[in-house]
Amino acid sequence: FLGLRAWSTFVRIELEEISNEDRLLDHYASPWNLVDAFNLAAVPAVILPTAIASLLDGARAAEVAAILVPVSTLLQVTLAIRTLQYVSLYRPLGPLLVTVGGMLRNIVQFFGVYAFVLLGFTNAIYVLMNSSPESAASYADVVTQAVLWVLGEISFDFLEPLQGGRRVLGFGLFWANTALTTFVMLNLLIAVLNTTYEEVNKRAFNEWLFLRLRTMLEFESSSVTPGLDEYFIEVQELNNRRTVELSLKDELDE
Repeated sequence: FLGLRAWSTFVRIELEEISNEDRLLDHYASPWNLVDAFNLAAVPAVILPTAIASLLDGARAAEVAAILVPVSTLLQVTLAIRTLQYVSLYRPLGPLLVTVGGMLRNIVQFFGVYAFVLLGFTNAIYVLMNSSPESAASYADVVTQAVLWVLGEISFDFLEPLQGGRRVLGFGLFWANTALTTFVMLNLLIAVLNTTYEEVNKRAFNEWLFLRLRTMLEFESSSVTPGLDEYFIEVQELNNRRTVELSLKDELDE
């Protein structure tokens, strides 16, 4: 009963926030609101069928449980991610989360570059493997094998069907991919993360203060208190201006 009441309260709050926005897209421009919408929809989508399945026989209950596994699995992840916003309010963990967020942004950029390297070698190996029926392999198998090579799971069994000059070329592609990925790309990633940590950590506490203020204002924002909403807009403008000033300062320091 308490869980149902809590869920209905959150649904009511979500609907009030949506009604206060001019457009639905404005509300869901925030990733936190997207996570909230998924959680509010997924909770009853998992609980209600599970309760009904408990009344069925074993075979049908197992079928229902198998259907719900992907949703319930993803729900655990989204609930944990949503909890991060609450954890960010506390000083021991808040600045650390700001630093991790900055590092994750750089990791995404890095993998954007690495994707082209992986695509190039994967296509080359795929064409080489399928040049003969004896060594034919699916594209998914080639991608999986290339990723396993990067992770240290090195096995030459995948290249064994190659013969003659194709075998030499296959092993050449393997060593070129290993050298470029392990000795260049991974070391570049480590260097980027070290640099990012030093830069973000310098102003992590100040960034956390604004993050905490923005989170608290989001929790307290309501159509019943328009003055608080106006103050929230003012703080947002101040935060944007502060970001521009920091960017200009970094450019001048460089």
